[in-house]
Amino acid sequence: ADGVRELDAQGALVRSWRDRDGRELDASAAAPRGAGWWIAIEDRGVLGFDADGNEVQRLDLAEGLPDRRVAALAVQRNGALWIGTYDGLARHDPADGRIDQWRHDETRSDSLSANRVQSLLVDRDDVLWVGTWYDGLNLHDPRSTRFGALRRVAGDPASLPGNRVTGVHVDPQGQWWFGLLDGQGVVAFDPARGVRGQWSARLGTLPASDVQTLVTGPDGAGGACGARHAPAGRSAARPGQPDGQHGDRARHSQLFHPRHQPAVRGGSDGESR
Repeated sequence: ADGVRELDAQGALVRSWRDRDGRELDASAAAPRGAGWWIAIEDRGVLGFDADGNEVQRLDLAEGLPDRRVAALAVQRNGALWIGTYDGLARHDPADGRIDQWRHDETRSDSLSANRVQSLLVDRDDVLWVGTWYDGLNLHDPRSTRFGALRRVAGDPASLPGNRVTGVHVDPQGQWWFGLLDGQGVVAFDPARGVRGQWSARLGTLPASDVQTLVTGPDGAGGACGARHAPAGRSAARPGQPDGQHGDRARHSQLFHPRHQPAVRGGSDGESR
C-alpha cells in the first residue's frame, strides 16, 4: 500500500501516518525532527510531525522553498534542515523559521553545480554532501558560501564514473559509498584518493545498476536498492575493503572539506587544470 507505515521491532503495523487533513503520505524522503520526523511529500513540500505522529508544521512555496517537489532531506547537528528540490537547495533554520536558497550560478565556479538535487548527507564534520541529478556531487561547508564539485573526468578511473548521483552514504567505519544511475551502480570513495571500487551489473557484481538507496546492514554488509552489493556466489562489499576498478589518484574540482585539506584539484568535463 502507499503511504508511510510505522512498524514495531517485530514488523507489526503500529499506525499509518497521515497529514492534518487525513490524507496518506506519498513520501519521497524523511529526516529526524527532534523526537519526531520531517517527511517530504510528493509535490507538496515538507511536513513536520511530532513524536505522536501529529502534523505540526508545513514548509512549502509560501514559506520559501524553491520548489515543492522534494527529493532529499538532511539535518545538521544544530537542527537545521537541508532540503533538496527539483529546482534548488534550501536550508530551514528552526530557530527563526528562515529558509535560505541556493541555485546554480553560471557566473560562479563555486556555486551549486546543478539545481535538481537528488541526495543529501551531513557528515560528522557537519559538511553537506549534495548529489545532483545530472552534474555530479557537491560539498558545502555551512561556514562558507562555496560549493566544491566532484564530477566524472574522462580517462580517470579515480573520478566518478557518472554524474547522476542518487545516493550518498557513509558506513559506521567511515567508508563512503555513492549510488549512481546510467548503469554505473555503486562506488566506494576516499575523499583523499577518489573512487576506490565500483560494483554494477555490467561488472557482474550487482543484480541491477541503477542505484538510489544505500544502507548498512547489522552485519556491516552494504545494501543497494534492497539488493546486496553482490548477488549470490560473490562477496558483498565490506567496510574498509573496497574492490573492483580503481585508480591511485583523484582528479576533481576542489573539495572544500575541513578534514581533507589540502584538497586535490582537477578539471571537470575531462580537462585538467
